[in-house]
Amino acid sequence: MTLLFDIPAIRNPIIKGAYQKLQCPLIRVDQTGDVPDYPYVTYTITSPRIAQSQHEIDVTTALGRTRTKTVEMVFSFTAYSEKEDETMDLCMKLVEHFDRTARDDLRDIGIVVVNIGSIDNRSVFLAEHYERRQGLDVRIRVIDRLFEPAGTGTGYIEQAEITKEE
Repeated sequence: MTLLFDIPAIRNPIIKGAYQKLQCPLIRVDQTGDVPDYPYVTYTITSPRIAQSQHEIDVTTALGRTRTKTVEMVFSFTAYSEKEDETMDLCMKLVEHFDRTARDDLRDIGIVVVNIGSIDNRSVFLAEHYERRQGLDVRIRVIDRLFEPAGTGTGYIEQAEITKEE
């Protein structure tokens, strides 16, 4: 059985392209290590698999059985700085990237940008000052495909011989 829903293969081109657009540190949230200097952007996959339908395309050939369905994922980006304008500028660059610059390139590798959410204020008060934060969510659609090679037990009885026992 081969599962073809490969999160790193989906995540890596999305993050690489966003980093190239922003030209500032773009790090995964909730990691250990030093916090970079401002400005920087964090990301997380808030929803790694949102089923769009319980129905799937099921194709059986001599090579095996392939089951395919579309699923969605949500990436959440948050820009950090001491300057509010800087965080908004980074978020606007992300919007432009996903809405225009990267849309075709991502589609060519099977990643469809479905929705770019609103830019929201995510600022927090840290002891004596505010850390300015702005963020947005990007919803994408990908293919979830499962391949079971022929002869690996797909769960179906292909043929049975029935005999009468006495």
